[in-house]
Amino acid sequence: MSLYSNAYNQYGGRTARKISEFFNAMHLPEPSEGEYSETHDKGYLVFLNDPGVVIRITRASLTLWDHPRVLQPLGSFHAGKLRIDINPGIHCPANEEQRKEAMDDLSKDNLQLFDPALYNCGTIPAVANLVR
Repeated sequence: MSLYSNAYNQYGGRTARKISEFFNAMHLPEPSEGEYSETHDKGYLVFLNDPGVVIRITRASLTLWDHPRVLQPLGSFHAGKLRIDINPGIHCPANEEQRKEAMDDLSKDNLQLFDPALYNCGTIPAVANLVR
């Protein structure tokens, strides 16, 4: 089932059309079955490896955390009942020490992850030897 069809079944035609419009505006093909993942919060993830970003489609009502340990989207778009965030890509999974350190820092600020598994934590890739 395509992402459009899945979103249509879950959220209705208006939201599905907005998602389709987003992919068209970004000159990206609409994800087919196997090219996106469903999330625990009834949203979707689309990994774009070449540009190193993740498109996260989630309920518009979910708040973005403002915390140094949480990467902020590079851009966000409203799609009916959902919000589409373009997020920087990270290396996953983190190791246990990195995960524990991140969870401790978040806990100090009263932030708790719904699923703090290693595969939900990662590190920003190091960029070295940039040609100028």
